[in-house]
Amino acid sequence: MTEWANEFHNMKYRIDDVLAILETNQSNHRLQFIAAVDAYRKLAIGKMEERIQQIRYGGNFDLGFGLPVPEDHTDDYQRVIKMLELTLRAGESYVILGEQQVAQYVMDDWHWSTLVTSTNEFYSVQS
Repeated sequence: MTEWANEFHNMKYRIDDVLAILETNQSNHRLQFIAAVDAYRKLAIGKMEERIQQIRYGGNFDLGFGLPVPEDHTDDYQRVIKMLELTLRAGESYVILGEQQVAQYVMDDWHWSTLVTSTNEFYSVQS
């Protein structure tokens, strides 16, 4: 690996900038989660009422609902936000981030992003 590639792999970022992006990403994630949970509850109640009717009146019934459960990853954002806040308090203004950290913290591309996006799309929540 060349020196340039090594330097590019781990770069220095202003903590304030990373914090601002993380806080926006966390807020968007939380709002989408709340909307998905609302839609999930409505669909689950409807399916539950259908099942009760099927059970009550002797129809064939299946207790499975097949609904994806929305996931809240607010704590993942909060953990990184707290780490950066503590780093700021320690007097640091910059943080070194690698490619994976930039993907998660800045680009909002976490290992769980695909699942969360597909669940939100199932409930017609914009990601």
